[in-house]
Amino acid sequence: MRIVHITNDLDGGGVQTYLLRLLPALQSRGHQVHLVLVSGRGRLLAKLTAQGIPWTYLPAVGRMGSLKWPRPAAVAALAHRLRALHPDVVHTHLFLGNTVGRLAALRAGVPVVLATEHSSYFGKRWAARRLDRTLALRTTGVVAVSQWVADFTARQEGIPRDRFHVLPHGVDLPPRVPPRPGRGRVGLVGRLHPDKGGDLFLAAMARVMAEDPAVTAVVAGDGPAGPALRAAARRLGIAGRVEWAGWVEDPARLWGGLDLVVLPSRREGFGLAALEAMAWGRPLVAADIPAFREITAGGRWARLVPLPPAAGVAAWAEAIRTALRVPPADPDGVRRHVATYYTFDQHLSGLERLYRELSAPAGRQAGGGRSSGC
Repeated sequence: MRIVHITNDLDGGGVQTYLLRLLPALQSRGHQVHLVLVSGRGRLLAKLTAQGIPWTYLPAVGRMGSLKWPRPAAVAALAHRLRALHPDVVHTHLFLGNTVGRLAALRAGVPVVLATEHSSYFGKRWAARRLDRTLALRTTGVVAVSQWVADFTARQEGIPRDRFHVLPHGVDLPPRVPPRPGRGRVGLVGRLHPDKGGDLFLAAMARVMAEDPAVTAVVAGDGPAGPALRAAARRLGIAGRVEWAGWVEDPARLWGGLDLVVLPSRREGFGLAALEAMAWGRPLVAADIPAFREITAGGRWARLVPLPPAAGVAAWAEAIRTALRVPPADPDGVRRHVATYYTFDQHLSGLERLYRELSAPAGRQAGGGRSSGC
């Protein structure tokens, strides 16, 4: 099967890391894959190229006032490129990739056109919501990474719920869980963006570290909020006790170097870092938001804490202290949960099954959605 994925760029972040894992896996199963980037290249592109994945960069984004918007000439150029690639499936990601990619795929007459909603956007403008709805109704369907994202997007944008196919992300389970360092290393893992709650993490850690000089805060990731977080650490007087690890390529080194993972995200569509922490047997303190409730079975496999104003910094600090002091009740149960519902092989097989079903004449005619089980 010929499959073209379209996204903004490969400049880090959960979606980009996911594509770096997905495209070689699809190719290894005999599919012809191609990546199109519409707003930039990015630091992960060299890794994808090294794995033999062909790609095209077609800058397609202009501005309408303060809003980024697809340029009509670029949509036409991308449609021309898609006709040359002759894909069976076009699969798009993120708002710009979803918009430019679906417009071009419709113009090129691609038989199956899917867009993935990776997150929930409370602040999406009216024009963007209307365009999303129009494209969702005119293309084959929408993939949602969680039930929460499907329900939220359907309500916010007025898209019929049966247009959605729910297909959760998955992770690779390590063959064994490395022992925790036992040195009070508490990690914030992921893209450094205001939505990820790094400010709350540092404020809570300042209280914990004031009482326990052995505890260290580890920030693994980078992103636009990095400078503000470093400044916050200085204001809190903990700059010398925060380890800024950046992106850690080796998962064993990343997760094996942490005693506890803390994710105070204000918004998530899925929460891949939380799932990876669970797979690697790391205790998890996370925000009590829909995405984390969904993947932790309502908080059974993590300590969920409300966000401010429902719970303040003191509550987060106490949750971290407790998680460091009290060992997890059933660490093997956490891994069984991940193995049952959230492995990458399950995700990949579910995606292939969805491509096949929608490529069949009956699937293209029906176009509706469902849960595509993991």
